Amino acid sequence: LLDSSGSVGSSNFQKQKDFVAQFANSFDIGPNKVQIGAVTFASTTKNEFNLNTFGNKHDLVNAIHKIGYHSGGTRTDIALKYVEANSFTKAAGDRPGVANILIVVTDGKSNMPSLTTAETKKLHQMNIKVFAIGVGAGVDKAELGRIATDAHHVFQVQNFGALNTLQAELKKTACKVDGGWTKWGSYSPCSKSCGTGSHFRERSCANPRPANGGAQCNGTAKETSKCNTKACPTKPPPTTTTTPKTTPMKTTLGCNKTEPVDIVFILDASGSVGRTNFQKMLDFTEKMVDSFPVSPSETHVGLVTFDTKTYLQFHLNKYTNKNAVKTAISHTR
Repeated sequence: LLDSSGSVGSSNFQKQKDFVAQFANSFDIGPNKVQIGAVTFASTTKNEFNLNTFGNKHDLVNAIHKIGYHSGGTRTDIALKYVEANSFTKAAGDRPGVANILIVVTDGKSNMPSLTTAETKKLHQMNIKVFAIGVGAGVDKAELGRIATDAHHVFQVQNFGALNTLQAELKKTACKVDGGWTKWGSYSPCSKSCGTGSHFRERSCANPRPANGGAQCNGTAKETSKCNTKACPTKPPPTTTTTPKTTPMKTTLGCNKTEPVDIVFILDASGSVGRTNFQKMLDFTEKMVDSFPVSPSETHVGLVTFDTKTYLQFHLNKYTNKNAVKTAISHTR
């Protein structure tokens, strides 16, 4: 992120580009190696090229030398906001599990210090390692400290010609990658359905992984918490119920094998009935069917249930034998 404000001047801006080109030359450049993008800022921000624009060192260095000088104010806040929203995205070439590094070069204090600080905090929350390089006597050391990830990522030189003296130390610090946590995974199933159980979720120190002497992630890889804290219902004492005996219905219809009959049962399946009582109605219906000769030419049986709506379980002509009718009744819910 290069300062192109009026106080820099075209000559010093060229020195910035030389510094960036030499820095790029010290790395292996490629889609699976180091990627470099560039943004310039003054009163406005200009994206020069993305991380994935150039896949080889030759094209990248040429593009760096072709960056133009724009002049203007020092709206560092707008530049940081642009980087936050655009530079480290998948579309721009950002890769998962790879360290994200932002190097800010400036020769002065930003025009909007409070806004600059606010944007810097957002970048830090995105796990981007931020270097702040101040050039000359006009820089605000406190602001550089707020822009950078920490004091170890702040550098100062007296003039733009001295930028190249930072190459070795900057590369050493940039290559030292501290570990970063991945996002938390989903919680495991709760160990209990009631009465307070526990479940856990996990993450890994792989966004990015520590490298070249970088620090391990702070915190834990596994987090456990309570779940299903509601007390379990108490079991009522067992009750003994007597199933009333049913007497087969006496009728001449459908029983003497001379006169057929069509019978439709309509059963109440509303909430006030309850599952247990509804099952008793089904049992009763099955026993009633037992007392009739079911066949295509004799008794036909149909079944309808209802609550706030009506549900056709089966028509009169659906089943033509007693066992099929009884099975359908037993499967009614």
